Amino acid sequence: MTTASLKKNIFKAIDQINDVDYLRSIYHIIAGRIIESDYPLTKEQLKILKEREAKYLSGKSKTFKGEEVKDNARRKASVK
Repeated sequence: MTTASLKKNIFKAIDQINDVDYLRSIYHIIAGRIIESDYPLTKEQLKILKEREAKYLSGKSKTFKGEEVKDNARRKASVK
């Protein structure tokens, strides 16, 4: 099977799946192979990002809305 035909079959198969958790798992597997960054990260940086992602997905990290981020940044900028 050629790479092109394999990709085509994978696209067809994925299109048939409606299980969000399963699709999310597939995405994480595939995303781990994608390297398109102009700013490559070190292994340590990737480790930190994966730890943060795990905390976010488990609900253990605090999240902020966009407006909150802007307000915090403005507040910190005016303190200096």
